[in-house]
Amino acid sequence: MIKHFLSITDLTAKEIWQVFALAKRQSKPVLKGKSLAMIFEKPSLRTRLSFEIAMTQLGGHGVYLGPSDIGLEKRESGLSDLEHPCQALADLFTIWEIKAKIKGLKIAFVGDGENNVAHSLCLGATMLGATFACGSPKGFWMNKQIVAQAKKFGKVIETVDPKEAAADADIVVTDTWISMGDTDKEKRIKIFKKYQVNQKLMKYAKKDAIFMHCLPAHRGEEVTADVIDGPQSVVFQEAENRLHVQKALLVHLLSPDML
Repeated sequence: MIKHFLSITDLTAKEIWQVFALAKRQSKPVLKGKSLAMIFEKPSLRTRLSFEIAMTQLGGHGVYLGPSDIGLEKRESGLSDLEHPCQALADLFTIWEIKAKIKGLKIAFVGDGENNVAHSLCLGATMLGATFACGSPKGFWMNKQIVAQAKKFGKVIETVDPKEAAADADIVVTDTWISMGDTDKEKRIKIFKKYQVNQKLMKYAKKDAIFMHCLPAHRGEEVTADVIDGPQSVVFQEAENRLHVQKALLVHLLSPDML
């Protein structure tokens, strides 16, 4: 039976580990003869490219459909800004690759807590036994329902102090302050200015902490160049893993009998 993946919680913790194990193995062309329709409301680079290449390497064919092709928000409803489960899955896989575990780690997200990656990462991290800390200004905290759900799995910390969020963290994560569709750029930059991930903030994390960002990044805004281009940054490994994890996810969802 075909499953859906609209939320990170559409997979159990056991299934997430199954996807990770599959992503580590060499994939066979198990989706030969199958087609994947990729429908996007907003422009996409990493998600579209990784899914399209993944489908090709699995023997299938990907078809891209943009807003103008199918009339999103006119004839069809749009996407949800609540979660980004594919990115969170790749992030957690990257953490596991580097740290050799997830349980017992502290993952700190600094910036806009209303971010869809933060929501999915909060859920996925707690599902797999990590502590999730989010440092955001008041008025930009995570969705209350997401937090309540995550707290059923594990520990969640919310704070207005970015230093408290990053304290003793194994992983520090951020994302853009200005998402697609935001028109109040200058106002948001002023609000989030003290939530920039820089060398000073990274010193509050553990010495072997890694830095993650789903890209594209705005150097000088949410992160400084010396952090994202420095030795603690794993952003390119993280970006590459979108392909490997999404290949595994496609097999898991479409051909679970072939696992």
